[in-house]
Amino acid sequence: MSPLVSVIIPTYNCRKYVLSAVDSVLRQSMPDLEVIVVDDASTDGTAALLADVDDDRLTVIRSDVNLGPAGARNLALTHAGGAFVAFQDSDDIWVSTKLEKQICEYESAKSRDSTEVVIYSSAEIIDEDGRSLGNLWDPSFQKQGDIFQALLVRNFVPCQSVLVKRLLIQEVGGFEASMRYAEDYLLWLTLARRYRFYCVFEPLVRYRVHSGSLTSARFPMRAGHVEALRRIGGELNDRRERR
Repeated sequence: MSPLVSVIIPTYNCRKYVLSAVDSVLRQSMPDLEVIVVDDASTDGTAALLADVDDDRLTVIRSDVNLGPAGARNLALTHAGGAFVAFQDSDDIWVSTKLEKQICEYESAKSRDSTEVVIYSSAEIIDEDGRSLGNLWDPSFQKQGDIFQALLVRNFVPCQSVLVKRLLIQEVGGFEASMRYAEDYLLWLTLARRYRFYCVFEPLVRYRVHSGSLTSARFPMRAGHVEALRRIGGELNDRRERR
């Protein structure tokens, strides 16, 4: 029988934190899930650590070449069997009720919205040792419903917080594998053009900031955001020209 949720975790040389990330998913109060970890050509012993995890819900896929976050998530999506997909990063932590609360929010949103919806949540920033550094975003930045215009201004949807029907991800072709930064931003923009987003205004994700995290590379991340906007703008222009 297929699980309700497939949780996808790409990891690359994150031995220090990966077990905490995986454990926070396996300990969810909503246990009807599978966890698919893509070891993206790690060289730090990550594979050996994951091999010791004794839980039938965990699948580890080893890539011999580094695919990057987008490519690794896309690879995991080809193995996913859940009706929903959620994304976790290998250095972050979920609170134990994350999926349970988001499934409830999905059901509530669907009761008042005729189309499919995407669910996300607030996030708390933590340091290398797990100490809280405050909210990732001011709650006033996080919008609901038709968020496309607001999302053009800033990406306030943490990838680790998203819960979405797997078919919606497949419909838009998954993550753009050529992008190493802000590939999630482009996907949220693409989905937000078609579907409404709803937020659980509670930090269900603990987003770790440390020297090895991709988000610590500020210039490439900003360049990635510009590229995402350029691509989505090109799609909009193409649509206008075809009319």
